[in-house]
Amino acid sequence: MHRRALLTTLAMTGQDRAPAPSTAGRSADPTTPRGAAVLLDRIASVASRSDGQKVTDDQFVYVRTLETGSEGELGGPLKLGKPSEREVWTSQKAGPVIDVGLIHQDGSYGPITVGVPDGETPVGYPAGLNRPTYTWLASLPTDPDALLRRLTTEVTRDQDSRDTPAEDRDQAQDVFDAIGELLPELMPPKTAAALSKAAAKIPGVTVDSDAVDAAGRHGIGVARDDTRTGRRTTWISDSTTLEYLGRRTYLTRDTTMGEKGTLLSKSAVLERGVVDALRERPSIEKPSAGKPSTT
Repeated sequence: MHRRALLTTLAMTGQDRAPAPSTAGRSADPTTPRGAAVLLDRIASVASRSDGQKVTDDQFVYVRTLETGSEGELGGPLKLGKPSEREVWTSQKAGPVIDVGLIHQDGSYGPITVGVPDGETPVGYPAGLNRPTYTWLASLPTDPDALLRRLTTEVTRDQDSRDTPAEDRDQAQDVFDAIGELLPELMPPKTAAALSKAAAKIPGVTVDSDAVDAAGRHGIGVARDDTRTGRRTTWISDSTTLEYLGRRTYLTRDTTMGEKGTLLSKSAVLERGVVDALRERPSIEKPSAGKPSTT
């Protein structure tokens, strides 16, 4: 099970078309791979100098994002939905845990749980690639080569557990996607830096010189084309601070999902932090003693 499945579908907002193919995904450097490597090295340098945050196993990591989902029948053209703000609180317990956290979207709260069908003994999910706690992220190798090997092993193990057919696997793309799933998380500076350096070693990574996240913020992106599905995914960073902003995915060729250039998803990270209870927000005063937040 991919962690993304725990948080319902991804989303997008804004325009329903990507920039013209003649400009989208073009490297800021004529030597595209080198341009991506330079950008990722700069992002890693900035991340390594950022302030870390102490997170304990009994706390929750809070992430607020803006997302927009794509709608449509399976195998048919996709229609964009409306943008929606989402708040997620994730448990930091090492696990295995069944109660992973809480999600707030479209005016309602819902528990994020994992387990098995009714009638069987529920099985919790441990901390790991699909449930990346702060402690687990801190345990990852900070050497980019070692980290790339670790992520490759984790991705392969996950695919094996789901009996993913060999023809549906692309090691480089799957590791790129796995790193992309981790980027919105709150993590130690050294881990964030190592992930950027590891991504620079993935073949086919390019620079998207002007990418827009779900909040309409322009930035510079790191992109890669998934030749299996005809999609390009871009991780967007602020052009000045190089802080991670969000991501977008769009079609690079005509498919049953839509025409070339059709946006499939956009997201924007609006706030991240650490809290002591569900429904508590970093920017708001903590609940008073004796009145803990619950689902």
